Amino acid sequence: LDEIVLPAAKIIKEEYRKNVRINTNGHALILYPKRNVAEEIKDAGVDAVSISLNAENSEKYNRLCRPKFNMQKRVYEKVKKFGKACKKIGLKTEFTAVEIPRKIISSGIIANIEKCRKISLGLGINFRKRDYINQD
Repeated sequence: LDEIVLPAAKIIKEEYRKNVRINTNGHALILYPKRNVAEEIKDAGVDAVSISLNAENSEKYNRLCRPKFNMQKRVYEKVKKFGKACKKIGLKTEFTAVEIPRKIISSGIIANIEKCRKISLGLGINFRKRDYINQD
C-alpha cells in the first residue's frame, strides 16, 4: 500500500491526469486494521475500486479463495465492509465475481453469480460479472 499503490495512484492522477481504478481482493480492513484505507486511496487520487467478491457466502469464499486460516472467520464480511466504506466516501465501487464453467472446476465449487449480484446490489454497490478466460 505505502510503497506501490498510494505513490503510483498519486503519480498517475497528478502527472498524467488519468482516472485511477484499483482492482483488489478487498482485504484492506484485515491487512491494515488501524488505517482508513478507503480514505487513503481516495486522497492519493483513486477514482474507482473493483473488489473481487468471488462468492455468495463466507464458507464458499474460504473454499474458493483460501485466505490464511486466521482470517477465514471474518474475511468475507470484511470484504463487503470495505466495499461499503469505499462507496460511502464517493469512490466508484463495484464488486465482481468470475463466472467459471462447471466443467473447469473439478471440486464443483463455483460462485453463484446471481446471488453475488443480489448481495452486491443489496449493499448499494454495482456488480460486474467477469468472464472466465481459458489460457489454453
